[in-house]
Amino acid sequence: MGDKLAGQKHARLVSSKGDDVADLDWEAIGSAVKSGRYNLLLGAGVSLDSQSGLPNEKCPAAGGLAKALQDALPGVRPGSSLNRLYRTMKPEQIEQQITNRFRGCVPGDTVKEIAKFRWKRIFTLNVDDALERAYETKELSVQSVRPFNYVDPYESIRDLRVLPIVHLHGWARRPEDEYIFDIKEYMGAISSNNIWAHILGTLIRTEPFIVLGSSLEEPDITYFLSDRANVIERRDRPPSIIVEPFPDAGTEIDCEEYKMGLFTGSALEFLNEVNRRFPVRPTVDEAIADNLGDIASAKIDASALTEFHSDFERVPDDGREGADGGTNFAYGHQPTWLDIQNGRDVSRENTGSLEAEIIKNGDKTLYVVAGGPGAGKTTQLKRLAWNIAQSGAPCFWLRSVGRIRTSSAAAVLGSLGRRCYVFVDNLADNVSEILALQQRLPRDNVVFVGAERAYRIGHVRRVLGGGVLTPEILGPVGESIAGELLTAYKNYGLANPPQQDANLSPVADEVVAVACCRILNNFEPLANIIDKSLADAPQDVDCYVFAALAAHCFRQGVEYDIISAKFPGYQVETQIDDEAALPLKLEDVSGLELVTPLNEAVSDSVLGRFTNRFPDRSLKLFGDLAHAIRPRVSIKAMMAGDPAARIASRLFDFDEVVKPLLGIQGAGLFYEATKKEWKWNSRYWHQIAQYRLDLAAYADDPAVRKQEAELAVQHARFAKTIERSHQFTMTTIGRVIFGKMRLLGRVIPSELEEALDALSSAIRIEAYKGRVTVHPFMILFKGLAESLEAGAVLSSEQKSIVRSQIERAMDAFRRDQDLAAEANRMRKLI
Repeated sequence: MGDKLAGQKHARLVSSKGDDVADLDWEAIGSAVKSGRYNLLLGAGVSLDSQSGLPNEKCPAAGGLAKALQDALPGVRPGSSLNRLYRTMKPEQIEQQITNRFRGCVPGDTVKEIAKFRWKRIFTLNVDDALERAYETKELSVQSVRPFNYVDPYESIRDLRVLPIVHLHGWARRPEDEYIFDIKEYMGAISSNNIWAHILGTLIRTEPFIVLGSSLEEPDITYFLSDRANVIERRDRPPSIIVEPFPDAGTEIDCEEYKMGLFTGSALEFLNEVNRRFPVRPTVDEAIADNLGDIASAKIDASALTEFHSDFERVPDDGREGADGGTNFAYGHQPTWLDIQNGRDVSRENTGSLEAEIIKNGDKTLYVVAGGPGAGKTTQLKRLAWNIAQSGAPCFWLRSVGRIRTSSAAAVLGSLGRRCYVFVDNLADNVSEILALQQRLPRDNVVFVGAERAYRIGHVRRVLGGGVLTPEILGPVGESIAGELLTAYKNYGLANPPQQDANLSPVADEVVAVACCRILNNFEPLANIIDKSLADAPQDVDCYVFAALAAHCFRQGVEYDIISAKFPGYQVETQIDDEAALPLKLEDVSGLELVTPLNEAVSDSVLGRFTNRFPDRSLKLFGDLAHAIRPRVSIKAMMAGDPAARIASRLFDFDEVVKPLLGIQGAGLFYEATKKEWKWNSRYWHQIAQYRLDLAAYADDPAVRKQEAELAVQHARFAKTIERSHQFTMTTIGRVIFGKMRLLGRVIPSELEEALDALSSAIRIEAYKGRVTVHPFMILFKGLAESLEAGAVLSSEQKSIVRSQIERAMDAFRRDQDLAAEANRMRKLI
């Protein structure tokens, strides 16, 4: 192979099955290049033709740098490693020989060519700034860059115009962070929670990568590629590629082991070849126009349009061409717009009346479809969105997995000059941003329509207030729809008519997902189906429950590379099969691949039965999920609402997740097991405080009850030392103090003042952020009322504060009857 490739410049792909080599799939490569799906992993070779920061010198590779340092350090033994030379240097020598050499570089042809394409991410082993300079000095760059150094906390980028460049060994523009030149030191940095190395290690297993400027003999490269040996190749993704100018007989073996395609040539030759084959590549502006249509040409700030495009999909308002999902929807996949257009969904009797009410829209600006897991909420929401869009009204579907960028959304929605409709699945995860948009936009301009699981409607009410929300409940399918479902599945060839057997109960009393599951399984009861699935695929159970727990916390699921890395035997890939005993599904959401169980209703049932039967395994999977998502959770990730951060916010939730699934004893073990990795997070201490308060409530011994209640308050206060100015921290302090008073039957004036001050601060912080919610008002009024009824006395100044809070609450939530009742109760007491 080496001789053949040495004489020809053509691409080769080594088959994972050990067959003869085959040509690279240029069609798949071109599609990925055009859409910006490829990640790059760069070595020194891409910078060799760039001018270094020193006069008349090109950027050296590792060997050239070692020789230059050796010449500058005559007292060090010849032949010393680059790391040994670096450790011998004084700070001024590091500045002159490394920082100045690799800072202020003049970009060469290779990095200039890289800057002509749109990439998803770039990871680089280089410390120079030639690549950044290529983007900074290029007119009309395809993307702007956002550099990260290896010590930086994780942050996701959801702007197509912005390219993250991650320096894994240090960066000459950040010399204070130091450099890493030794593989052992680098591995030590990884084990010490080098977040970006962890991110690369998981992404490279599942996403398409191109390795440029490095050979497979480099220890850094082989370390990251080593786990690809277990990859099960997927036909729906482009090949990963190694670009190697001088392959030898071992290169074929390496490529086969790592499931990598091989291009023989330099990095510049590869990029030129890609450019020759695909000279026309869609720009970000064109992608935005394809989505938003005429709105993309409006006079709106470009960055606002880009963020809005990333967050929202415009619902099609005309007929679509092409094939729909076919049986995918029947097996449990989310419906596509073509599925909806072609009537693959069944008609729900309340759809027409709800659609008419939304369009008529008196003074109501929020409608909600609610129901249990698998009730058909998403499908009905999509049907409503499609139908209303066909009338010509602008309709937008929230597709972002992060928080809505409210400034950009308000700028775009406010510019339309006519009524539009925004459809939000998983409403509870986005309710704060919806509230902020309602407060920023004219009342009649935007109507929001959401869907949410019934048990999370309480959270929505705590934010918006009870008076603005009357959910439309989706329940069992009923006889008529059950008949439609059976006919549809028979037409697909997926079902037989139910046998006349008294043991086969009808499906009319089931929610739609359970009804479909039972039709696919010969009408067996759901409990039987679950038990058989667990018995038939014991090797798949933990992977499935891991995914089910993640989806229980964040309905859109866990990132593919995270769960794939957690189960290195690649159970995930084998379970992404509609016919699997415990099937998972992989769906692309705005360029992010997320894994969930195929059937939501089944997964929640499996999760409940599993945690009840196997508490020890359940506790371990809770801990495994917390550990797996930890590298992706940072303050910025929490603010952005990234998937891992959203999972974490619910995974640690004592009242809604931990206690119901693990019990109070398991909760204590879980919080203790995760303390080392999560004690930095104020939300962790919020939940510990709630856990301690619950222990106090169940304690029979008054001394134990008092001790646990006091510990709860201490933990809530400790959260304040981590994050002083967050409304959740202040709300937790107030809630826990009032909870302690309630349990002990004693009001301490200093603690009453602390609770009043904390909740007033929470209200003030929310007002400053433009997201005033009902929650802190309710806690304040209820807690104060109970305290006053127990004999507490407020000062005149405190009464004045309370009266002002009552006025604020009634002004913001005048239609909330529950809040009004608590406010009136307070008025009478003071």
